[in-house]
Amino acid sequence: MASRTAQKHPSGGHMILVISLDRSHARRQAVTAAMDALGLAFRFVDAVDARRDALTPVAPAARIRAAMERDMSDGEKACALSHRKAYETFLAGEDSHAVILEDDAIPSPAFAAFLGAGGHLRHPMILYYHSGARVLRKPGVPALGDHLLFRLALPANGAVAYSLDRASAEALLAAQTPVVRKADWPMDIATLGALVVVPQLVGHPDRIADPGQSLLAAGRTNRRGLRLGRYLRAEYYRRKLLKLTTRRVS
Repeated sequence: MASRTAQKHPSGGHMILVISLDRSHARRQAVTAAMDALGLAFRFVDAVDARRDALTPVAPAARIRAAMERDMSDGEKACALSHRKAYETFLAGEDSHAVILEDDAIPSPAFAAFLGAGGHLRHPMILYYHSGARVLRKPGVPALGDHLLFRLALPANGAVAYSLDRASAEALLAAQTPVVRKADWPMDIATLGALVVVPQLVGHPDRIADPGQSLLAAGRTNRRGLRLGRYLRAEYYRRKLLKLTTRRVS
């Protein structure tokens, strides 16, 4: 595993981890330049490579299909294992929080300012990039400038950029031992007290020039024919009700 800096951040209490394939030299150079420009010290976590590395620990296909209502591609397994590796790296240290980025994340100056002020250290989990996020119909909590924090009602899409405390990392690691779901997310992160920032503090490219380098650009298996059973589950109707009583912010 490559390391650029010491784990401890000058503001205290957190490490920043960037998940990246060791063969993605151009992407590593780009994220290094972006982070250095913002004054953010970080270290790389070598991503699990679906083309080369052993995909373990991963649950049997039948268990994955039961959990996800579809099959999981090797790319998705590698991505989930990479985030799992980041949790292990974080928990092996002494910091109270970790900030985890994928190497195609686009951090903003406001993101650096928020971390510098230690705003993330007061919450168990925050998503700085998200898609399809639904939040409780309550006023947002000031984060930085015009940015507000909202409590998630349902898991949002996207594990591109987020921070978490040790308890949240332990819960996510346990949920992925063995890997049974994709990186975003192996469990209902709303139960962890996860929040989202609106507007988002980290961007993500709409198109990836080389999908093979992207951790989340792996092909997805067709879900048709695997989802009929969901209508028989109480969880399906709970989520439908939540969607009626919450609002979407991304």
